[in-house]
Formats: sequence, structure tokens, C-alpha cells
Amino acid sequence: MKKIFILLFCLLVCPLFAVQRANVHTCEKAPIIDGELTDACYKDCLVISNLLVLSSSQIEDNKDKIYITKDSENFYIGMEVFSKSLKAKIKDRDGNVWEDDAIELYFRPDITKEEYYVLIVNGNGALYDAAGMAAAWNSNAVCASKITDFGYTCEISIPLKDVGIENRNSIPPSVSDETATPQTLFRGTEIGFNIGREEIRDKEFYSWSNLGGNSFHTPSKFGFLTFDETIPIFRLESIEQKGKNIIIRGKAVGGKLLDYSLKRGEEILGGTSGNIVIINEEFEDSGLCEFDLKCEDKTVYCLDFSIMGRMKIKWAQLGDKLSVVVDTKDLTFGKNTKFILKIVKKYNPVGERVFFGEALRFDEPCEKTFNYNIKDLEKGKYILEAELWAPTIKITKLSEEIEIE
Repeated sequence: MKKIFILLFCLLVCPLFAVQRANVHTCEKAPIIDGELTDACYKDCLVISNLLVLSSSQIEDNKDKIYITKDSENFYIGMEVFSKSLKAKIKDRDGNVWEDDAIELYFRPDITKEEYYVLIVNGNGALYDAAGMAAAWNSNAVCASKITDFGYTCEISIPLKDVGIENRNSIPPSVSDETATPQTLFRGTEIGFNIGREEIRDKEFYSWSNLGGNSFHTPSKFGFLTFDETIPIFRLESIEQKGKNIIIRGKAVGGKLLDYSLKRGEEILGGTSGNIVIINEEFEDSGLCEFDLKCEDKTVYCLDFSIMGRMKIKWAQLGDKLSVVVDTKDLTFGKNTKFILKIVKKYNPVGERVFFGEALRFDEPCEKTFNYNIKDLEKGKYILEAELWAPTIKITKLSEEIEIE
């Protein structure tokens, strides 16, 4: 394991909102919906276990695990729910399932709209579903639960079309303008999503996304799911806070080298605001990795990861011509990956001037040559920058100093 950055900023601030993101892969074989999480599809699928206390948005020693996968027709979600004193009384369809210990699943198919769907299940396998607050709406979801010595396990199959989601195995970008930002360019490949959790007897409520202490029915603060088979999955095994340390344990599944980061701050569409604490680690998908972050306050953290860059750049000056060769063949990415190349001069103390630039899309890893006429440039040092963007995630950024002679 190679550590890149330990700590960028560590300022004492009030807790800020963080946006959760996760990526879902397609399973080879659908599970049998029997309430037992023994199917092969759960072995390497996305696992979410970092639920926050709803009222305070603080990290809690919560052992619940949510397994998420899909095929071309359905979501498949498995749940391990740990309860100190399980309450499971409701047995009827569309009963008041939230009055029991229960898991709530929220889907917001269009992140530009407020419409959303909710499905709630308890230890009896009782299902409540609604379109927002409209309880008359019913899905074709199938679920089953089993009460265990630690709480209960549950499985649910949810048709994608029932919650407004098309087959997202391969979706073209929703924005075709070359000047679009990476955040808007791939907006069509993500949905809003959240997980809620009731533990009734202890009067505890948990949420995957930081809702700022608001009701579960706050779609504007949901997290996001993406559906990109080229982006590896990070399986979070546990997250806990001990004194001034946050301990994260997890492993990467599928793909190449990953870049995993822990952030504090408010992440917004089009950028990040607020103070950010980042641990940034490289690791292969070869097993369990553990990160230990020393922090000064108990607050909200955003878990994020992306494919780590092994992009290579070679450049050469031949008279008045500058040739730049960009090699992305060691990376893994799909069609319509945004590529940005810039030659800039930095100014002290801040700012930059862009002299040359490219903004285009790569459909697959490749080697590409760019040629520039530099006869009008002053001699001196410049910065050559290259970025690759996949859906909502920066795959990699490379920056290299060059000298024009």
C-alpha cells in the first residue's frame, strides 16, 4: 500500500453535509429471494454499512450491512440487520412497517426532480411501498426475511421500471455539449438513493446519507448510485470512531488500482465547498485495507473512491512544434469518458493562463498525440495537465512541469 496524502486541511468547524456515492455492478445470476444471503451474487457486490445517526449525522458503531446488485430487470438488495431487542409485529402488506425495526430504501430516478419511491421491510418480510407519501402506489417487489439470533436478514427484488429506472447497463451521456462540466456530462448515469433504518425499542434512527437531522423523506439530500461496470466496487466492512480516530475497513473488488479517499465537507453539484479532510490511499484489489484517520471533532465524512491513474504523458519540442503523447492504455474506462488536456502557466500567488487545451471524449483506453504551434510562447516553464472523468468521478489527473526553449 502506498500512501499519497495524509491530511490536507484540519480546521475545527461545525459538522457539514457530505454526499454519499456508490457504484453498483450487474450480477451474473439473480439470487433466490428466500431471506438467506447465501447466493453467489452477494460475494462481490456493493456493501454499504456506514449508516449515520439521523438526528446528529454522527458516525455510530452500526453493524448493519446492505448488499446491492442488479441485472437488466431488477435491483437485488440483501440486508443484515443487527438489533439489540428486535421488534417485528407488522405482517400485512402496506402496514405500518416503520413502527417495527425496519430498513427503508429510497429511489430518486431523476436527480433533477423531487419525485421518489420508498420501500420498507421488517423482520417478518412485510413490505410497505409508496410513491413519495402516496401509499396507494404498489410495486411488484418481492421480499423475504428471516429472524436470526442477531436481528434479521432480508432480501428484496425490485423491478427497475417500477422505481422509474431504465436498464442502465449502457447509457449515453445526457449532455452532448463538449463544454459541459463532468458533473453535468454524466448526469444521466446516476440516481438518487438512500437507506433509512429504525431501531424502535432503542429509539434510534439511522441514514446512509446525511439528511441534516431531517425526515427520511428529504430527496434533495439523498446520496447517489451509479451503474458503471468499469468502476470497481469498494466493499466497506466497517466504519467506527474511537476517540480522535476514525477506523475504516474495507476491500476493493474488481478492476485495477484504486484511489480511496475519506472527505469531510459539503459536496455540491459542480464542485466541493467547505473544509475537507482527506486520506488518500492507493491499494490493489488484493484483500482488506484499513485506514486510520486522526481527527479533532466528531462530524460527517464522505466516502469516495475512483480508479487510480496510470496515465502517462510524453512530450517533445521540435523547433516551433510541441508534441504531446497521452497514453491511457493502463486505465480501465468505458465510452464517452471526458478527457481534458491543458498547457498553462501558473501565476503567483494564484491563477493560471491557459495557452492550449483540448476537451474531447475517449471511448476506450488508447494512445493519442497532440501537436501545438508554440512559436509565439515565451521561453520558460509551463504546466502540462491532463484529466480523465468517468460518471461523476474523476478517474485521474496528471500534472507535469515542462520547459519551452
